[in-house]
Amino acid sequence: MIEAKGLTKRFGKKLVLDGIGCTVEKGSVTLLLGRNGVGKTTLFHLLQGMVPADGGTVRVGGLDPFREPEKVKASLGWLPEQDTLYNAWRVGDFLDYAGAFYPSWDPAEAGRLTAKFGLDPKAKISTLNRGARRKLSLILAMAHQAELFLLDEPLSGLDPIFREEILLSLIEAIQEKGGTFLIASHFAEELETVATHALLLKEGRVAAQGSVDALKASYGEVRLKAGEAVPPGLEVLKETTLGDQRLLVVKRMPDSPARLDNALSLTELFKVLA
Repeated sequence: MIEAKGLTKRFGKKLVLDGIGCTVEKGSVTLLLGRNGVGKTTLFHLLQGMVPADGGTVRVGGLDPFREPEKVKASLGWLPEQDTLYNAWRVGDFLDYAGAFYPSWDPAEAGRLTAKFGLDPKAKISTLNRGARRKLSLILAMAHQAELFLLDEPLSGLDPIFREEILLSLIEAIQEKGGTFLIASHFAEELETVATHALLLKEGRVAAQGSVDALKASYGEVRLKAGEAVPPGLEVLKETTLGDQRLLVVKRMPDSPARLDNALSLTELFKVLA
């Protein structure tokens, strides 16, 4: 669905994306992980043709998003981190207005999601709390007959109660919609239940990528006694001494016979690699 090769982007002298190569498989739910400023939002903008790449190539459904942005945008739903809602409008009127700009807009799906998320179509957007505003933004992103959904920090800036509401709504929508999802988030632990793949960026480069199962098979913990040699085929990423024991966080090479004592969750992997 998405393929990038040697993708590079600069803003002035700042190198934001440094020749990244990545693939997002059709039908996958891929978490895009990384600290602030590593290029997650820039990658989203490149995927929609909002900005040109300075090097490399990117394809979305086989299309070049910079050369054919309208065709690409017609095939996707987009949730930016900062909402673009019009406060003076009512919920229903705003959805009708916004839907006219999307060739794949599905009014029936917009109505269904509005009811499912508990939003009043007659409510003024200016009266909505942060959780309700995020739900409305989600409807804008997902009320499409789209193949690809790009969600930039859908849980960002919400207090724990609103975050839990949006998380449940998002998980239900993913399970019901199908399609391909690329979701940038700091909340890997909450979204790990629906993720099939992960892509982790560090300093503008890909630090790790693959299916969740493959990543858990490759990254984990190994306990050794003091002085015991590290088994072959393991790359030590972090080491902690606990009395006469050593706790190693390692990357296991594909041909290594060594066994991992514990696999890392995506949250733990993020903490180690990011």
